[in-house]
Amino acid sequence: MPRFVTCSQPGNHCFAAAVPADVAVQVGMACVVQTRGGPELCRVRTVRDEAAAGAGGQPPPARVLRVATAEDLAREQQNLTLAEEAIRRFDTEVAGAPQGARAVSARFNLDRSRLMLSYRAKQRFDARRAATALNRRYQAAIETHQVGIRDEAAVLGGIGSCGLPVCCATWLRAFQPVNVRMAKAQNISLNPTAINGCCGRLKCCLRYELDQPPAASDETNEEEGDT
Repeated sequence: MPRFVTCSQPGNHCFAAAVPADVAVQVGMACVVQTRGGPELCRVRTVRDEAAAGAGGQPPPARVLRVATAEDLAREQQNLTLAEEAIRRFDTEVAGAPQGARAVSARFNLDRSRLMLSYRAKQRFDARRAATALNRRYQAAIETHQVGIRDEAAVLGGIGSCGLPVCCATWLRAFQPVNVRMAKAQNISLNPTAINGCCGRLKCCLRYELDQPPAASDETNEEEGDT
């Protein structure tokens, strides 16, 4: 029976990957996974001997190549250093832009053929000029993504008022709509320090302890409830 694993990457991104019969994997291991975007160093979250069908019932496109070697781990450390450099170079390229753009995170895949960089800006920002400069420097395909303030919190992480790491940086896979009515229904103080997370927006966990999930018609965009 084919084996499949759930792999995780920095930024709380998880996906399924097929495991060849000659590769022995365990939960917590670092593995090299072949993805559509090239080889990636990932951490194994779960292992199961069943079909983890992707879209249309097809097996996942990702495939585990090997358990990470010392060389793979050393290269990943080098990639982390290069990614920090790429963030500084991006910020230098966009300095002075009226949109106030700045890099949030950057990551190379294992063979450095691709650099994925996310950034924040006050308004929509065209990062193509900065991407061209990064391409000249690193000779890699450059992918830039403008993200929101919640996405930034998920990347940077932090400690919530509960004393635990924020959900968006650990287990939460997608943001759901949150509004002030959810706090009122639980008799929570509407003081911003009580209902806002470290991102400055309404806490995602306001949804968690509702007596019943909100009807679709009651859900509003999370921005409407911001204080």
